[in-house]
Amino acid sequence: MAVQPQPVERPWVRFYDDGVPAHLTYPGILLHHILEESARRYPRLTALIFFGRRTTYAELDALASRFAAGLQRLGVRSGTPVSLHLPNSPQFVIAYYGILKAGGIAVPHNPLYTEREIEHQLKDAGVEVAVTLNQFFPRVAAAAQRTGVRHIVFTGIHEYMPPHLRLLYPIKAKREGQWVRVIPGPGVLPFSALLADVGCDAETLSQVHAALAAKDVSELTQLTRAFPSASRQGLLALLQLYGDASVLDKAEKILPPLPAVREALSN
Repeated sequence: MAVQPQPVERPWVRFYDDGVPAHLTYPGILLHHILEESARRYPRLTALIFFGRRTTYAELDALASRFAAGLQRLGVRSGTPVSLHLPNSPQFVIAYYGILKAGGIAVPHNPLYTEREIEHQLKDAGVEVAVTLNQFFPRVAAAAQRTGVRHIVFTGIHEYMPPHLRLLYPIKAKREGQWVRVIPGPGVLPFSALLADVGCDAETLSQVHAALAAKDVSELTQLTRAFPSASRQGLLALLQLYGDASVLDKAEKILPPLPAVREALSN
């Protein structure tokens, strides 16, 4: 005699508003395909609002795809665990969908974890790439040294705020002693670097960012000699992250001029 499954009690359903179904039918597709379909159907509708700055579905999908390509340059493949040490922010959404598009496994962590807790989580999940805020970077970097993490990607919470807040936030954070400056280097990359189409491997990209941060034009010259000209334009675009026109003046002697970058620096 067949055993009939017992009905599962869902006491919370009685609190649903009238017309809200107790069950939904979900399509049998990958999660990031839902974002791609939303971007196709509603490209101009708002997907995210962060301190008043709006990101459309088309923009979000494009950013996630570029982040996915950046992760793949770091060696992320199908099944590669990538941890997220981020609060609710556009970067979390971009990185989350980017990980899925790259074929990786998204491993969100509580950004307030202690160093010991972070280390345990990184080891337990076998994380190879970690994404975090610059404020949390010291804890994540210290824990990552004792794990299999190969790359740490960092971002500032202000990077996707409206322009005026993006400028004011670092000033406020420095006055309050909460600003943490992270120097790019081997295995340490800015979030924006994964979004840039520079056509080089992760190690070289880390060295390029270190040279830009140190305003070391001679080192930048050596690093870019092997780059194809198309990639050099993307590399020059990274200079706007550092906002230093003097480096741009010298770098334009090495790389093809990019008027849009100079205009961005002058605004």
